[in-house]
Amino acid sequence: MRNSPIFFSCDDNYVPFLGVAITSLICNTSERNNYSIYVLHSGLKNENMKRIKALETQNASIEFVDVSDKLEVYGRKLNLRDYYTVAIYFRLFIPNMFPQLDKAIYLDADMVILEDVAKLYDIDLHDNLLGGVSDAIIASRKEFRDYAELGCGIYPYTRYFNSGMMLMNLDAMREFDLEGKFEFLFNT
Repeated sequence: MRNSPIFFSCDDNYVPFLGVAITSLICNTSERNNYSIYVLHSGLKNENMKRIKALETQNASIEFVDVSDKLEVYGRKLNLRDYYTVAIYFRLFIPNMFPQLDKAIYLDADMVILEDVAKLYDIDLHDNLLGGVSDAIIASRKEFRDYAELGCGIYPYTRYFNSGMMLMNLDAMREFDLEGKFEFLFNT
């Protein structure tokens, strides 16, 4: 049996959505594979963790990983908006927090999974840091394209991708020192 590590980020407000995402993921697993599900958080309530943990199956385990100590490094310097919480940054810590993994899947907690995620995990990334999907919303309107290019500095806008579903090459991200580069942004 092979193992597919899958990561989610969540706070207490998103636990109902996370429950749907994990349930849909588990409904589409293969008995030939194991699935290690990691939920990154910074202080989920125990009752919410128990609800999610109850979704485990014989081949799908769920582990909660508190990243609060990582957040202390950056303090209030993280850019947030009304619809972004600190949880959006958790995915950046995966490569260094899990040095034993060479590759992983990251999924947003508000997704519904319709196929076996092991198919995504099987994609060969070669030397690429990640596999992702272009964000169709950005391409749909000039205001969004301008936001990507002028606001975010992503040129051309077609390089803007949906970070809610990624296949992460953790070895390449560690070699690139992703977290170190992220931390550098806050110390300059």
